[in-house]
Amino acid sequence: MAHTTTWQPLGGIDKGNLPSYVFAFPKQRIDPMTDVFDVRYALEHFATIPEVSDEDREVAFDNIKKAAEHFHLELDGETYEEMCCRPQVEVIPLD
Repeated sequence: MAHTTTWQPLGGIDKGNLPSYVFAFPKQRIDPMTDVFDVRYALEHFATIPEVSDEDREVAFDNIKKAAEHFHLELDGETYEEMCCRPQVEVIPLD
């Protein structure tokens, strides 16, 4: 009897299976933050996310701040408006 293979290459993270609370923008399910690299990515692209409201950006900024704190990263910016003005935010690892 021949066996059917079940393996498939993973083309990326299946965002449909992640809970909304791991995303920087949970309503839009944009920028999952599951590790330090994801948080850095979310920071770098924060200002370039199109068609989101100021309220959504505030939520995303708060989420990014919380994730950065969890992963021991320091943000170079205090408000989401500062983040929008500086799309390339430097992330400084805390010792």
